[in-house]
Amino acid sequence: MNQNQIYQQQNNTRAVFLYVRVSTLDQIGGAESQARALTDWCGKNNIINFEIFTDHGISGAKESRPALNRMIEKIDAGLCSQVAALLIGCYSRVSTDEQANVIEGSLDNQRHRMQSFIDIKNMQEPNWGHLVEYFVDDGYSAKDTNRPAYARMMKALKSGKIDAVMVTELSRLSRNIPDFCDFHKMLESQGAKFFSIKEQFDSSTPAGKMMLYNMINLAQFEREQTSERVAINCHSRAQRGLLNGGPAILGYDKDPAKKATFLVNEQEAKDVRRIFELFIEQRSLSRTIDAVAAENIKPKVRENEKNRLVKAGRWTIESLSFVLKNKAYIAVRDVNKVSKNKDQSKLKAWQKFGSYSASWPAIVDEVMFNTTNTILAENFERERMRLDTSASQHTEKFRFTDITSTLLKKATSSIAR
Repeated sequence: MNQNQIYQQQNNTRAVFLYVRVSTLDQIGGAESQARALTDWCGKNNIINFEIFTDHGISGAKESRPALNRMIEKIDAGLCSQVAALLIGCYSRVSTDEQANVIEGSLDNQRHRMQSFIDIKNMQEPNWGHLVEYFVDDGYSAKDTNRPAYARMMKALKSGKIDAVMVTELSRLSRNIPDFCDFHKMLESQGAKFFSIKEQFDSSTPAGKMMLYNMINLAQFEREQTSERVAINCHSRAQRGLLNGGPAILGYDKDPAKKATFLVNEQEAKDVRRIFELFIEQRSLSRTIDAVAAENIKPKVRENEKNRLVKAGRWTIESLSFVLKNKAYIAVRDVNKVSKNKDQSKLKAWQKFGSYSASWPAIVDEVMFNTTNTILAENFERERMRLDTSASQHTEKFRFTDITSTLLKKATSSIAR
């Protein structure tokens, strides 16, 4: 009789004990989900004789758990062959599509490593754990927890569907100290376990917990350092008039030999100049859209364009405004536009707003560009004043109505007396 046959014979003479727990009574559905997962696991492993012990509405931090105590009594009596207590959720993540293709950190590689780890642990300790679900975030940063698969995993943890989380390394889960603290508190409140294949710590001890937080601290430091290095490099390139990625705009093509700059597309450049001329004539974005469409001038469509009108070759207020306000057409490279209205004295050198000469030639006359943007500013101010006046008149109308209503009520009351 081989080892597997002996193992199965033991399973059929003594029960396999399985433990399920949910923290609150309203999570009964979670207990049922766990029980189904464990029952399926027994079926797949040809285990016929098993018993499930369930504690409802009991926190994992409590020492007294009736069902668990009953299970322990039966174990002490020698009625159990093994205990399957871990329901594992495996979490994997990559930041970008490019990283997904790197062998060492790819999603497939992460999945293989976690599955191998579970298989080895189950060989070392039969019924050590059961893989319930893979949670995969493809193309999400670990700087925060705004990740769909991460949210589903936390929901599964709260409902009791899983009671253990596994990752290949800590940085796959989080690179942020506050987020990891919240995650660890959730684990403790649920009595759940956490496994990181690369950094194998025992988080139940003070020393292990300290090492865990230190590793997360280092991961956060690494992320912030990398982010700062990238920002400084992008700022330096922008000061030299170079691009930091992005698609070509109408009037230009990307230089195949030097993708950090533009080459002039002569036909499109004529269209761009004509768009500026038409706007100066029409002095209105909506009328200019009609005029541009009449001359069959179409916007430049990106490969991943989301706006259905632009994708169909039609202009919108937003796409036309983008062309008319874009300083790239006068060979100017704006840097850190999001910081333009901030106090520059409080920003680091590489965070400050600035305008620099671009590495490509201008295709629109600077006087024409400034005239266009003066008209746009005047239109904006006129529209703002109109809306403010309309809102003021609306408020005054309702105030007058309220006063009239009050006077009528008083007059009616006096007549009644």
